[in-house]
Amino acid sequence: MIEVTDLHFSYKDEAGSPLPAIRGMSFSIPEGSYIAIIGPNGSGKSTLARLLAGILFATSGELKIEGSDPKSPQQRERLRTLVGLIFQNPDNQLVSVTVEREVAFGLENLGLPPEEIKEGIDWALGEFNLERYRFHSPNKLSGGEKQRLAIASVMAMEPAYLILDEPTSFLDPTGRAEILSVLDRIGSRPVRRCSVQAKREPFHGPQGKVNLGSPRKLTTVHITQFPEEACLAQKVVVLNEGKVFLEGSPPEVFSHIEPLESIGLRPPQLGRLQQMLKEQGLRIMGEPCRAEEFRHSLVSLQKKPNRAESRTAIRKRGAKEKPSGLRKDKNPDKIASLEELSFRYRDFASKPKEVLSEVNLSISVGEFVGLIGPTGSGKTTLANLISGLLKPTSGKLTFSGEGEGGPRVGLILQFPERQFFRETVSEDIAYGLKNLGYSGGELKAELERSLQLVDLRAEAFSDRQVHALSGGEQRRVAIASILAMKPELLILDEPFIALDPEATLKLKQSLSRIHEGGTSILLISHDLEAIFELTDRLIILKEGRITDDLPSTDRESWPEAVLKSGLVLPDHLILLRNLQDQGWEVNYGDLTLNGTASQIVRNLIRTETAWKD
Repeated sequence: MIEVTDLHFSYKDEAGSPLPAIRGMSFSIPEGSYIAIIGPNGSGKSTLARLLAGILFATSGELKIEGSDPKSPQQRERLRTLVGLIFQNPDNQLVSVTVEREVAFGLENLGLPPEEIKEGIDWALGEFNLERYRFHSPNKLSGGEKQRLAIASVMAMEPAYLILDEPTSFLDPTGRAEILSVLDRIGSRPVRRCSVQAKREPFHGPQGKVNLGSPRKLTTVHITQFPEEACLAQKVVVLNEGKVFLEGSPPEVFSHIEPLESIGLRPPQLGRLQQMLKEQGLRIMGEPCRAEEFRHSLVSLQKKPNRAESRTAIRKRGAKEKPSGLRKDKNPDKIASLEELSFRYRDFASKPKEVLSEVNLSISVGEFVGLIGPTGSGKTTLANLISGLLKPTSGKLTFSGEGEGGPRVGLILQFPERQFFRETVSEDIAYGLKNLGYSGGELKAELERSLQLVDLRAEAFSDRQVHALSGGEQRRVAIASILAMKPELLILDEPFIALDPEATLKLKQSLSRIHEGGTSILLISHDLEAIFELTDRLIILKEGRITDDLPSTDRESWPEAVLKSGLVLPDHLILLRNLQDQGWEVNYGDLTLNGTASQIVRNLIRTETAWKD
């Protein structure tokens, strides 16, 4: 059992002043349970994970694991064998040259004999479906495979407690589903310390003897920004400003919609859909975490008419709704054209593999293009080619006005902190402007303009340290730094990764403003909800080839194309397809959550059902 009592932790700034991250936190995690922890950016989630893993130590208060304190040097080493930590980005914890060596690394550090190390490697590679990659470099694995390897390497050491810090943030929906399936499978298996550990002298903590050799069920602490993932847990703990804000079962926590929204969080998609329908007077029973129950409730409403509101009133309200993302008056001029473009990375250890193969693509002025595809399909490589960071192996890449220097292309990397050049916000934005010859009042005006575009006030942010900003703020500053140079095409590579719902909403609003201002955008994202909401053209990349290139006028075919590519639709569209199978009349002209709500309303009007006074 993990017990947290009045826990405090503070970082220190350059002057040595405390920066509180955990402020009097108290809760408990029973042995064998599955707990989800959610909270806005900066709420203390990652700090808590590092405290639980013994990487950081509390400033004050108590943290007990199996009744023992990680701060105690005498207890620390053994407690660290009880707790395994999985980072958000698997690249931050993979250290070996082959998959087999990666799994062996932890076992060797436990001092196990060779036969037990081999047994542990064989079990982990088989359990996590990595056997075929045994002698591959971890760098050659996809994002989902890397995360499976990170979990396999930790689980091979048989921890009693597994702490996961947003392990699916960098994965496509299919990769997320893989990891969630792995967590479900390993969470139900008994955990026994390795036999060598069990033979060691019994550990005596403050509460007496702890038998490290006794079977137990894995205790899982899953930190996530996805409420749909939190629904899988037995208990959800909501953090805000370093404190416990809410805790309870998933249905209990996600029923508190207004308190969650007040701190920038939201319920699962189906919970938001339920709320939208409730606001229109529609009674929907069932928990937002249970899709099947939600569907049954909607189907039953068709069979039990109970309408109290006039059809006319509902139709008037529905008439105001317009499909989102449908742009008009496109300028047909092309910014960039790719003809038979191919690319392969140089690899001296093996035969180079083509990452992109014969790609034909053009991006026109005023377009907002969504680029999706499974992890490892070549999306980031394509962005790097268009932005000029890479040169194609073969094929042709041309830009409009190439004889005059071509258009400016701006690229926002997955990790915005990697593209900062200076210490403060104003210095970083000014860096590019100075290279373009801006100075004095003109430079200041452009700096303020670019910050305004991303909804950041110059007076509040200009002197802030870029690395002291939240993840959402860093992303918007990175965008502002690029916008200051007035690119004609802005490319964003997974900009919503690890952002809380409020930061995601603000970034979406910023992108809409930027696009309305005339900038063309290429948005690469696993967040299909954002893609469907913002973009007017969908490109699907799979195994280095474009399989679909669909305009907004063909939006009806987008869901089928997504499924064909092996990706997973947002929950509300899965619900809509299930209702279609039940005989509902469905069209996919609007793929947003509002669009799904409208579809449900129209079907229930058609059958004259379920309206309150």
